[in-house]
Amino acid sequence: MNRFRNGLRPVLAVVTAAVMLTVVVPSARPAGEHDAALQAMRNGDYGTALQQWQQLASGGDVVARFNLGLMYERGLGVEASGRLAARWYRAANQSHFVEAYHRLNGGGVRPAPQTVSAAEYDTQQWVSLQNPEYFTLQLASSKNVTLIEKYLDDDELRGRAGYYRSERNGEQWYALVYGAFPSSEEARASVATLPDNLRKWSPCVRPIKDIHRVMQH
Repeated sequence: MNRFRNGLRPVLAVVTAAVMLTVVVPSARPAGEHDAALQAMRNGDYGTALQQWQQLASGGDVVARFNLGLMYERGLGVEASGRLAARWYRAANQSHFVEAYHRLNGGGVRPAPQTVSAAEYDTQQWVSLQNPEYFTLQLASSKNVTLIEKYLDDDELRGRAGYYRSERNGEQWYALVYGAFPSSEEARASVATLPDNLRKWSPCVRPIKDIHRVMQH
């Protein structure tokens, strides 16, 4: 049976809080590379989808890792396996894919996740749903939201970062933040592990609760 007829279909990813102890930067890929796997799942051709996701996952693709977890959790074209689902969710979680964290930590009480594409990602919602007791790295800020969006794309940050809007002296500003860490010490230590294209911003540690207090929705 084509399980998309029962409501399982590719839609916008709703992303929630993540817990990260280390920073692992996956190989970012153009969203178009997901199209074949997504189309196979729409058609109910789970064998082809599995092969496509596995190929992408072997290259470090975080979206593919999450969707492999979904396939094993739901038994889509494979025998359902909580152990293998958890394995792939852990792999996605290590790359800051926040929905994977919730599947590993009480995700069973939430609605089943849906197949996602890296292009479908709400970067502002990512910030608002982070754990307020955690810390993040602020990379850049600007009054030009288009510029912030450009940074997200140029540095291939979608899925691991977001931005928020706040007001300074009567003007609207947008700040780009990366990652979520249990302590300020872990956030500071992670800076040394970042690639050069992120360290060039001289990241500063920010408490997420402070960001939640000033951000505008």
